[in-house]
Amino acid sequence: MPHLLACLSILLFASLPLIAQPVILIEYLDIPVAQIASHDDYEATDLQSYFSEKLAEKKVYAWYHYGVRFPAGQRTYNRVNVTVFASDEALEERPAPRYQAHIWDREIARPDYEIRSPGYGTFPAPYVSVDFLGLGNTSENGLKRFLSNQVKPLLDKKVSAGQLLNYSMFKNSNNGKQPKAYDRVIVTRYWDYGGTQVAHPLAAGNPGVWVKSQVWQLLTIVYPVDGPSLSLPTDTLAARQTVLKFIQAIDQLDPQRLAEIYAANAEVFYPFAFSPQRLSGREKILEEQKKGFSWARQHQAGKADSADFTLGLTPVQMKTTLLSSGSALVTWHSPRATHLGRRTAVLRHIAGRWWIVHHHASNMASSE
Repeated sequence: MPHLLACLSILLFASLPLIAQPVILIEYLDIPVAQIASHDDYEATDLQSYFSEKLAEKKVYAWYHYGVRFPAGQRTYNRVNVTVFASDEALEERPAPRYQAHIWDREIARPDYEIRSPGYGTFPAPYVSVDFLGLGNTSENGLKRFLSNQVKPLLDKKVSAGQLLNYSMFKNSNNGKQPKAYDRVIVTRYWDYGGTQVAHPLAAGNPGVWVKSQVWQLLTIVYPVDGPSLSLPTDTLAARQTVLKFIQAIDQLDPQRLAEIYAANAEVFYPFAFSPQRLSGREKILEEQKKGFSWARQHQAGKADSADFTLGLTPVQMKTTLLSSGSALVTWHSPRATHLGRRTAVLRHIAGRWWIVHHHASNMASSE
């Protein structure tokens, strides 16, 4: 329990701009399986609304609701709530939550911040993995040199390669209240669960004692930042609506609206004969899409010049799958007179909204 406590405490504190002595409440919940759905709904509605109000009153700095992944047969609790209060008084004002009877453990902590990569304070992620380091047979300075000279460059390389979203390292002072079980905490953040399973740079050459923690999946969040933030929906509705707006923009031949839906680094396979290769980047995609719009107008004699001209697209059999808290897959059919359009879109939740990061379009000739 102590390592998980400090992990979540430190994780939350580092995710925020530096603030004066926050009070971090960590609640470990064991929710009965039959009540999980209603509990998560309660968290995403009532509690999120409550903490949003306290955020505006500056009594709360952030609130997180996590799902917890344990190895098979080792589950102790299945949800974690972490709240960063501005003061002890603000903590005491909070009314008892509906899940009071299911609190497995409850802790308060004040961690010390040490190092973090660019974007860590303004960009949370769907999945978080945490490592704990003790001194082992090395000295404090020896462990510090190892982290600065070997681990940090490797993590920076992973961030640059897109294998890791961002990371942070912390010194565990434990506020002097009890003996320390470890001396450092390293938090690494990923877009998907698979990223958390990649071998960590700490696994080799570490002079200290390395213990790998569990992985937490962010479910709901109240999180104020100066830069872009990630606000994760708990269902597929928002992702589906983004794709419907995307289809409408194509139907109405509107490249400007498409520019507001494609991510900057999006990739596309179009079904156009003049564009057989994969397209990378928003600008290149829109350039080719405009050619497609011109082609469509040329093949709609007598209609293309009309102000209300559309392609008449009608998506059917749309299926939306939430791959993780920050990614979604949407597939659908687009039937036409001469062919059946088959479409796939992969979306990511970035800076508070869904963006299309990959789109694949193919056509199959209609059978007589």
